[in-house]
Amino acid sequence: MFLARFGLKRGTDVAIIQLGGLPEVITAMERGGVDAGFANPPQTSRARRLGMRELFDLNALGVELQQTCVTVTTKYLRERRPIVKSFLQAYAEGLHRFMTDREYSVQVLKSICGWTTKRFWTTPIPSTRKDCKNPVAHPQGDKIYLR
Repeated sequence: MFLARFGLKRGTDVAIIQLGGLPEVITAMERGGVDAGFANPPQTSRARRLGMRELFDLNALGVELQQTCVTVTTKYLRERRPIVKSFLQAYAEGLHRFMTDREYSVQVLKSICGWTTKRFWTTPIPSTRKDCKNPVAHPQGDKIYLR
């Protein structure tokens, strides 16, 4: 769907390679193993420091894409529905706090990730981006994963 928007075909024009997590994508680009890849903060800051440039912003392109999902089996959901519901409510509350309270979010990230360098917490996070909307599920975005 995304590649087609730019007239590209998977396997013909673009090779899709599984590299692990986002830090591994930047490392592969740094070492010349791949020409392009996706990145989110704090990897975007690292990429800029290495001289890489942002080609496009998915938010600005208006591409409906699920970036985070929580998955359980049907059996687990059936047997533990209250636990799953409580987890999802807590997850949504935590995400809301992260997106609306930058000072708190930065303190948590510094504590959990051990960030001591100012560059990490001066990078815009979703709560400070003007184009960031409330997180919602996009049925069109789901289709990408259900193919």
